[in-house]
Amino acid sequence: MPRQNKKQKALFEAVAAGKFNEVRSLLAAGVDPNISGGRKSLFSNRTLLEGAINLRAGSVKQLRNLLPSENARSQRLQSEAQSSLEIIRELIRAGAQLNPRTAWESPLYIAAAAGDLEVVSLLLTAGTDPNLSGEAILGKYGEMALHGAVCGGFVEIVEALLKSGADSKMPNYRGKTCLEALRERKKSTEIEIWERITDPSAEVKELLKSRYEAWGRQRAAIEQLLERAA
Repeated sequence: MPRQNKKQKALFEAVAAGKFNEVRSLLAAGVDPNISGGRKSLFSNRTLLEGAINLRAGSVKQLRNLLPSENARSQRLQSEAQSSLEIIRELIRAGAQLNPRTAWESPLYIAAAAGDLEVVSLLLTAGTDPNLSGEAILGKYGEMALHGAVCGGFVEIVEALLKSGADSKMPNYRGKTCLEALRERKKSTEIEIWERITDPSAEVKELLKSRYEAWGRQRAAIEQLLERAA
């Protein structure tokens, strides 16, 4: 992979730091929005769009999982998420590829699996293919965006993907359709992460209780959506 020049490196650094004005200036100066970094770069083989969406996904997930004792972090995380969103919009306006062929998750998968409805809607409106084949872009663990949203329990994202033409019968790496994967799943992917805590505090136990209750409702709603789409 060719070495990045100074302006390309500056664009990577500006995206990673959430510096919207710098990103806009560099793109306006003609820096390619479709450059990708090498294995040792800031985004480790990801394109700028993938990197920006991944950064926002981290903020969105942290916001959703804040414990009451961590509320002081809320304002900073909201600011970071908003900066990343503005950068994502600017990259798309500048012509960033919506369906890049990389070894990582697709931009749509990253957003869908993170429960980021705003970015999912933005990508779909911009023309992202909701049905990327396994030969084109493999999502994490070989799953497509719809699988990621289904397993996360993100009802609105599942609905948005289906309305945009996502194929509910497309199998994942285990040969399971979304409906089959949902029916074997007893908990959301996020609950599984919280359950890894070996000595959970009272706050974590309370959060898990609410998540178990919510998963039952989410699972039922998603199952109905998938049955209607079948």
